[in-house]
Amino acid sequence: MKCPEIETLSSLEDTQLVSELLKGQTKAFDELYRRYEAKLMGFLINKSYSRELAEESFQLVWEKVYKKAPTFKNDLSFSTWLYSIAQNTIIDKYRRYEHKKNYLQYISDRSESNQNITHNSNLKSESLYSFIEKLKEPYKSSLLYKYKEGLTNPVIAKKMNLKDSNLRKILSRGIRKLKLEFAAEPNNREQNNKTSEEQINE
Repeated sequence: MKCPEIETLSSLEDTQLVSELLKGQTKAFDELYRRYEAKLMGFLINKSYSRELAEESFQLVWEKVYKKAPTFKNDLSFSTWLYSIAQNTIIDKYRRYEHKKNYLQYISDRSESNQNITHNSNLKSESLYSFIEKLKEPYKSSLLYKYKEGLTNPVIAKKMNLKDSNLRKILSRGIRKLKLEFAAEPNNREQNNKTSEEQINE
């Protein structure tokens, strides 16, 4: 049988639970955890190349939620805020785990267009945003919203006053243009030529 305190918390909205957490009510955090535990893990597994990475990120996300609770704004839903933190956590993880999987390939694989940005790239994730900055609008803003700020498609569409279907097209085209920007870099052309020569000599 649940105690009255827990029953009361379970009836509160997410934003109200955050408010209770800020008042020192730690059980409010437990209730948020209970509500989103399974959904968050599913989200992280879908975004990760291994369950191990998803589980590591899962713990980090909840630590960040607890620490960043004072920065939560009520004009944003808790779920959107939570998944934004999760997306940024995964991105940070990929920056550290570049030896396991190229970051550009990651965002390409996870894009709704399922198109490859590049196959033979040694581009470091820290350089990704500089390539995106070279793109024209609306490709630049849409890609920065998605991969730098970690926003979901519905949130991006609302910010850019676009239909979801139009946003998906823009993201798809933006990824193709990003691939071309990367391929146009002298260092990358040299690397691709070197790779081709090595294949010929084998």
